[in-house]
Amino acid sequence: MKIIGITGLTGAGKGTVAQRLLPYGCYHIDADKIAREVINNSEIVKNDLQKRFGEDIIDKDGKICRPILAQR
Repeated sequence: MKIIGITGLTGAGKGTVAQRLLPYGCYHIDADKIAREVINNSEIVKNDLQKRFGEDIIDKDGKICRPILAQR
């Protein structure tokens, strides 16, 4: 089995490339999606991030405000 990692800036076309590989039997694991699920669905992770980066990184819906987190 071969593993291909696709990296690049926002909007570079990583998702498009990944979708084009699917017909060839490739699997697509979206690390950004997994990271969002982890930081928004784990109270332990959210609490640790809040302690490290400030109370205001959590929005009114209880989700991590990614632009504020990225800035810090």
